[in-house]
Amino acid sequence: MKIQLNRSLPIKYVEAEKKIVCGQTFMDITEIEDCPAFLLELLEELNVPAEFDYIAERYNQPASEEAYNISEILNNLIEEKIVSYTWEQDRYDRHRLFFELSGMNQADSMNALRDATVGIIGTGGIGSNVATLLAAAGIGRLKVSDGDLIEESNLTRTTTFKESQIGTPKIDSLKANLAEQNSSCEIHTLPHLLSRDKLHEFISFFSDCDILVLSADPSNAFELIGVLHSEINIPVINAGYLGRMGLVGPMMDAYSKPGFEQLFKTDVFENVNTTVKINKKYQAPSYGPLNYIVSSICSNEVIKFVATGHSILKEKRLIINPDNYETLVYDYKKDLNLNSLTQHYPDNEVTDQFDIIADFYKNHREGASLNRVILDDYVREVILKKEYASALDIGCGIGTYSRMLDLCSARVVALDTNKKMLDVAREKGGGIEYIQCDLIEYESDCLFDFVILSLVLDHINDYYSYIKKVRSVVNREGRVLCIVPSHVKDSCTSHQNDKMVIENYFYEGTQTKSRLDEHGNFLCELNSFKRNLSTYVNSFIDVGFSLVSIKEPRHPDKMHLGYNFPYFTVLEFKYGN
Repeated sequence: MKIQLNRSLPIKYVEAEKKIVCGQTFMDITEIEDCPAFLLELLEELNVPAEFDYIAERYNQPASEEAYNISEILNNLIEEKIVSYTWEQDRYDRHRLFFELSGMNQADSMNALRDATVGIIGTGGIGSNVATLLAAAGIGRLKVSDGDLIEESNLTRTTTFKESQIGTPKIDSLKANLAEQNSSCEIHTLPHLLSRDKLHEFISFFSDCDILVLSADPSNAFELIGVLHSEINIPVINAGYLGRMGLVGPMMDAYSKPGFEQLFKTDVFENVNTTVKINKKYQAPSYGPLNYIVSSICSNEVIKFVATGHSILKEKRLIINPDNYETLVYDYKKDLNLNSLTQHYPDNEVTDQFDIIADFYKNHREGASLNRVILDDYVREVILKKEYASALDIGCGIGTYSRMLDLCSARVVALDTNKKMLDVAREKGGGIEYIQCDLIEYESDCLFDFVILSLVLDHINDYYSYIKKVRSVVNREGRVLCIVPSHVKDSCTSHQNDKMVIENYFYEGTQTKSRLDEHGNFLCELNSFKRNLSTYVNSFIDVGFSLVSIKEPRHPDKMHLGYNFPYFTVLEFKYGN
């Protein structure tokens, strides 16, 4: 099979440092230091596609002379996306490059788009643009509905329609225009507006869709989608306006809590039934450039969902300010999370999310993760200051810090509630006693000289009881290292370059965070608790600890947000004064 340099990745050689730099941003930069001469020659040669076996054979001897395994080098180059397998360039070639750079397999992604059926309800200023972008991206089949005719004012809000099509049905003209743009995309139409009396036809028409875009604006649209969800389980993503703000999301399916029916009751029904409409001529504003912003983001979420099965807007709504391009994400689940979380670790759904993280951590926790880059050097420095008779790692995950403690402790006990995390930890070795249980349930047979809780308390509802339990297992004069998410960063709602906007600094309560892989792609969502630094510090002091130090480790890359804003806070305590 042929390979070549990744065409989407700038690759440069820094001669003075004998270093190869690949990529442009902190999310995709890879550096190869002390680059051997044969590797530089190999990369130069791969500007032209060549067979993998030919390159392996050609560079086997020079690699062996410098004690390198050429097959291992080539596989590492492919894994790091510096080198990629070739494909036949087609109309989607630049999209394929984007998918590869984003950590997605280009062939799998394009095949998923080709095989997908996407429904669109409403083909006005947003729906028609979404249809255009999805057809261009290679979606195999579109099913669109609308009962309106094209008006002259539509031409300012979308570039899909033409002056010659004024007065024609939107869906007919859209179908004709998309056929000229991409003849391989099938277009099916339903000539009706979304309404209760036509709902049975909508359910039948859209029943085989993989995802549905709602860009129609009847006041009871959410209620009708709720009825649709009672019949068929299709993910639906909303796109539209709130006043003059652009909206994308939420994306919800029939099992979402809350669902569209609940949103209708809370957001629409009460307002409609407790107020009197004065402005009988009200018409929602619509602005072409904002329509395209909303349509582009919505289309991107649809493409990502089809290709990967994930959307960062699951049960969330993105609000876009056209004046300054600031965004706000409203989390519909947040207000419900407090009652749904268990006393200590969250529910079974969250256990499943930790399984996903365990799979990722197995190969990447000690490689490209933020924890390794920002935290590990400092934590290692603190741990290795002394030797301990016994040490306890609470919420040990895959055992990264447990293995550090194993270097300087006669006995290490590590607790975690997630079986998959512990399975990975055991695979990585060390003389560590791994136990699957929650700290509250743990019955210790000794007191520990050193205890670490890394990113644990933000997942605990009754954190104060946890801290008291920590005190009960620590030796007098024993040390506790507690790592929590930075309350400053968790208070930020948006960022622009090196500035972040803080809007909810004093808020303490539930929040939902997206976990990303090393390429910035979505892994899963986790519910957690945001608390201020003073809350944690005062709680430790209240139960008998004294504060030794506060540290906010900095990301070493000046281009990373973590260089200017702390991601984590590391608290060191001693039991007793």
